[in-house]
Formats: sequence, C-alpha cells, structure tokens
Amino acid sequence: MAKRKKIPDSDAVHRYLSRMEENCNRDTSELNKALLFYEMQAKVALIGVGYMTEQGKWAKGYNADVLVGNGMGFFDDPDDKAYYTEHEKLELIAQKAVRTLFNVKRCRKNVSLGNIEEALLDMESIVRFSDSVRQIHDLTEAGRKPKLKKGILALITQIIKEPRNKNASAKKLFDLIEHRHEGEENAIDIDGYKVYYDYDEGKVTQISPSGKKEGILFDAFKNHVYKAKRRFLVSN
Repeated sequence: MAKRKKIPDSDAVHRYLSRMEENCNRDTSELNKALLFYEMQAKVALIGVGYMTEQGKWAKGYNADVLVGNGMGFFDDPDDKAYYTEHEKLELIAQKAVRTLFNVKRCRKNVSLGNIEEALLDMESIVRFSDSVRQIHDLTEAGRKPKLKKGILALITQIIKEPRNKNASAKKLFDLIEHRHEGEENAIDIDGYKVYYDYDEGKVTQISPSGKKEGILFDAFKNHVYKAKRRFLVSN
C-alpha cells in the first residue's frame, strides 16, 4: 500500500466546507443540492485523511480518472488492474468515499440521459456508501479522540449560527469565546452547562450540571468546531 499523504490541518476541511456550502445554497435544484451534499461529505472524508487537498482536488500520486471512473460502466469489469492498483492505495474510509463520488457522477449522468430508474438506484448506492463513510469515521474518531464536551460543542454551534460567524475559523471562534466569556464569572449557561474561557489554563472550560469541570486546549477545540460545523451543515 502506498504511503498516505500528509494529513492537512483541520481548518482545511472547514475552509472547503464553507466554500461548498455557498455553492449549495445558490443551487435551486433539490436533486443537485442532495448530490452536492453527498459529494461534499465524501470529499471532506478524503481531505481529512490526506488524499485530497483543501480545494477538493486529489493529492499528487492518485489517479482520479481511474478511481472515480470515466464511463458509465466503469465498475462493470472486475478485472480492471488500473482501478485495483489505485484502490489498494486507499484505506477503507477512502475506498467508501470514492465509491460515493463515483455514484454521484453516475447519477448525474443518468439524470441527464433521462434514465430515472438507474438514477434512483445510484442514489441508493450513494446513501449506502456515504453512511459507511460516516460510520467508519465515527468509530475511528471514538477510538483515538477524547469524548466531545457537550457544553462547549453547544456554545460553538450557537456562535456559528450567527450570520457573521458561520464561516469563522477555529481560531476566530476560540478568540471570540475568550473575549466574551473570560473567567468563570462571565460563563454562559447553555444546555445545562456553564462554559467560559479559563485564562490561567488557556482552555475553553465547561462545568457540567453535576459540577464536573473539564477544559480543552486549542487542538481539541478545533475538533469540536469541525463536529459543530458538520452538524450545522446537515441540519440546514
């Protein structure tokens, strides 16, 4: 298996999502919006594990034409050595994301040709592979990252719902919380938690309804921002 590309900083995913969300909002076709959403999710997964750049372009060393397909019947030939050579370079989550992208491409083509039944079958495949990407991602994240802090996540979500902050970087959101809620005396009550910026620790901190105090540094905060933006995008 080929060596995986260097994983970009987590803000790269946020910048990509922000640009694509604007494109999605401008589109008037509900089908196109749905296809763009699944395409975005697949590319976010590929960016997150280092196979794509933050512009949603394949990193050097991967043959996108072979992986995603040039023709309608590309995956009909199970002996295509070029495809399997490229496929073996990818870890499981990326393989599922690639299949999502292929089916999005094929669905668009079938719709343009008026093949509605085939397009519906493509949509079923898109949903199935996209769900696999999400499940693999969630299992992987659960195994290697600390549990999300619900109060902090709720505050981030509240801030990105503000129109001027919906595309804000993790750094800007971190600084906003520091500015607005520095010190426990300036904590905000949200979803039963008290959330504030602890200057001495350099952490965004929450106090649970039971009184448990937990804080996170900026690196962990970036992951919370990523999760909040994903959830905000799905709900809208």
